[in-house]
Order: sequence, then structure tokens, then C-alpha cells
Amino acid sequence: QNGEKYNSPFVEMLSSLLPGGTGMGGQEAANPIDAIDFAVDKKSGLTLEAMAHELDLGLSSREWFVTGKVLPELFSDRFAFQDPDVKLKGIENYARGVHR
Repeated sequence: QNGEKYNSPFVEMLSSLLPGGTGMGGQEAANPIDAIDFAVDKKSGLTLEAMAHELDLGLSSREWFVTGKVLPELFSDRFAFQDPDVKLKGIENYARGVHR
């Protein structure tokens, strides 16, 4: 399930209730995450200030904490996310998990 590991069976059950990509009338809804190029070259050599600026612009324009529309060029291939309820590896897994 997108590399997700749930620490809480309750949260795992709730996750299974989230929409699975179908739109009104049962038709498959377009998934904006599919349009993201996760193989894009990573930005490197940025100063801390420049990286902070890039992250700020990305968060402001894409609101990826709620949309999943990340800028993969800003994230390491070793990106990992963990909170008390879920643990996953990879920015694509993160984006798809948030988008649901």
C-alpha cells in the first residue's frame, strides 16, 4: 500500500476508507500526482537560504502538506516521513499518501 507502514490499526483502517481515485458517477478521477515527474534531477549546491526560499515558494504555491503536489527536485532520494501513526519512504509515496 504505497510503502506505508501503520503503527495504529485504527489509522490503517481509516486510511482504507479514504477515496480511491474515483470521481462522481464512479468514473476514474484524474490524479494530479500522476503528472509529477518524480525522476527529475535534484537541485543541488543550494545554500541553506536558497533551499529555504525554494521550499517556501513550493509550499506557498502547491500546499503539498494537503495536496501532495510536491516538488521532487527538492527532496533527497532517501526522503522518509514518519509520524506517530504512519511511516513511509520516498517522496512519491508521501505525495500519493497525502493526496488520498
